[in-house]
Amino acid sequence: MQTLYIDGACLDAALKELQQSIGGIELEFDYLALVNYFNADRAFYYDALPGSRDEIVDAGFQEAFRQKETFFQAIGKQSKLHVKIGTTR
Repeated sequence: MQTLYIDGACLDAALKELQQSIGGIELEFDYLALVNYFNADRAFYYDALPGSRDEIVDAGFQEAFRQKETFFQAIGKQSKLHVKIGTTR
């Protein structure tokens, strides 16, 4: 059984850099296509929810947190993909 391990933060940073280099055009990434490209039977997507050092969090932080949660749920619904959420340090 072949397993693919995806560093979500690293991949996200690379995609943002690519997006900036092509003039800010919004990109959609097909994670299942990545898994299939490597002929993996399954993939683990590792990332973390945004962290806050302050006890009081602003609306921007709450929105970023909600968006990341929604993203993880969408990824986890795809066949072969498993999300592993760590902690932000």
